[in-house]
Amino acid sequence: RNNKKQSRLIKDCESLKCELTGRPLVYRNYTTRFKGDIRQLSTGKQTAILAECLESFLKCKYQLINLNHGTIKQWLSATDNLLLYQGWQDSLFTSEKTIVFLFLLAKDTHFGPDEVAHVRDLRKIFYAWLFVSYSFIGEEITYPVSFFLAGEKLDSFYRRCLSIGIRNSSRMLLINQNRSYELSLYEGLLNYY
Repeated sequence: RNNKKQSRLIKDCESLKCELTGRPLVYRNYTTRFKGDIRQLSTGKQTAILAECLESFLKCKYQLINLNHGTIKQWLSATDNLLLYQGWQDSLFTSEKTIVFLFLLAKDTHFGPDEVAHVRDLRKIFYAWLFVSYSFIGEEITYPVSFFLAGEKLDSFYRRCLSIGIRNSSRMLLINQNRSYELSLYEGLLNYY
């Protein structure tokens, strides 16, 4: 059983290498449209649906008509599997809580239309949100920044992460202290399904 998991993980990570070289990335598409109570779904499907909701939110907020379906899941999966494959974490980081935390950062961080004119601009910002998320709620003390740069200079990446952290620090703490706040974010995210 472990051999199957390892071979699947290696296969997934081999497809992730394509992103680093610029070739198309092959990723798992495990979502289906679901009508009903999301709590009745398995954890993987809940996470996939929430990732779809986050993608819809970002598409609406930044009016990016060329943001392809599944792009956010692709970015999440690529980073998560690469960190796992490289030994930087013991288990996958992406979960419902992670997606809700990313929604918190995305909802309360404002960038102008000139800063997010293309999907590549959103990718830089998204990877900054993801780095802040890993740093705040991840299991490890530190993560390699190279997996999150997305073609951006290190100095501007750190400035963006610091700005996101400063603007959202009180809400980042509140999400861990106040269950009703977390649930309101969860429900707010589901509005984009």
